[in-house]
Amino acid sequence: LYADSLIVFTSDHGESLGEHKEKYHAYYIYDCSIRIPLIFRIPAHLSKGQLSPGSRIPNQVRSVDIAPTVMQLLGKQVMEWIQGEGLVAMMAGKRPNIDLDAYAETHYPRIHFGWSPLFSYSTPEHKFIEAPITELYDLKQDPGEVQSIIEKESALANQLKSRMYELQKKYAPVNRGEDGSEAVDADTIERLKALGYVAFAAGGTADSGLDLPDPKLKIDTYNRLNEAIELSRKGEREPAVAILREVAVIEPEMPIVHFMLGSEYFQLGLFLKAVEEFLQTLKYNPESNVARFSLARSYMGSGLLDRAEEVVRELITLEPANYGARHLLATILAKRGDFQGAVEEERFVVEHRPSYVEALNNLGSYYLNLGNHALASEAYLQALQTAPNNVMIRANLTLAFLNLRQFEKALEQAQAVTRLAPGLGLGHYYLG
Repeated sequence: LYADSLIVFTSDHGESLGEHKEKYHAYYIYDCSIRIPLIFRIPAHLSKGQLSPGSRIPNQVRSVDIAPTVMQLLGKQVMEWIQGEGLVAMMAGKRPNIDLDAYAETHYPRIHFGWSPLFSYSTPEHKFIEAPITELYDLKQDPGEVQSIIEKESALANQLKSRMYELQKKYAPVNRGEDGSEAVDADTIERLKALGYVAFAAGGTADSGLDLPDPKLKIDTYNRLNEAIELSRKGEREPAVAILREVAVIEPEMPIVHFMLGSEYFQLGLFLKAVEEFLQTLKYNPESNVARFSLARSYMGSGLLDRAEEVVRELITLEPANYGARHLLATILAKRGDFQGAVEEERFVVEHRPSYVEALNNLGSYYLNLGNHALASEAYLQALQTAPNNVMIRANLTLAFLNLRQFEKALEQAQAVTRLAPGLGLGHYYLG
């Protein structure tokens, strides 16, 4: 298998380790963050004796060149709309002096903090960065991009800027418009957060920007926010709150600071404080449905169910397909004793996400409260297809079967509960 396999080894990005005061990636587009390895392991039947193993190609190439290169190696036609170029001729030594200009951009500062995006255009010798304070670097003499030479090389900077604009215009994305946008559900938000990506936008369009603050002038604030995030991940929420409050004084109109503070207060169980921060978030970014969802959860946590329902219904009006919001609405309705209304919302959720275990378990419980034990058992059984070792779902299913007087099935589930969780008293109670 290995002998016949074409393998491409690369990376999605590099990592800053303190260069330019950045500790991570995505904030800047200096080479420490965007220069990456690219290694092709090409089997003999594809190289056909033309490509020498162990060769190192010094030419500058780009990530967009990987796909057309793979297609070339496989003998496939490269589609006209592919942005990159095939590198096989370069690998074979037929284009030894050809370098491909590289483009990079980051909208991370704009999307998360309301600061300017950054754009760069690089030849092997020079790199131009468009920002409120533009930069130009001589990569041969200054590979660390420490000293900008834009003042004495303004003509070269304008030339690279012009070439960058041509490329941006050529590959400008098609705007899908409001109807084409995709809602981000609560489950996805939590998974993004767990991966280190904050699913939050600062408001406005992502491609606006060069009249906004330069990220270079905001790096200390950015690092303080990252300190708070690291503390939060370790469960050190009070120190995280202290840093976020400090940043909120410096950047009182930055919605993400209020959003992060709200999230910390929510985790601490300080729901009314969380409400205050999410309201501040929406004050400075009224388009944030993520903040709207979090506000509804905070109202629910503080027992203000009327306000929670009002906010989540507003969110559903804005995003009818947002099943995370409908799941939350079902929970709110159930807390108010409206189990039929909760069933209707949760049925919408499971129709759109059949493997959503929590929704299926809740749906089963709502049916139990309505006395419809048959439909309850169906919901629990569907949930077990995704989560067969979930003890509470099996315990709930046991109760549904008991109410249906299907004692053999109830016994089977109770035995499974006691096997999976021997110390759970409820399992032994049902088994008895």
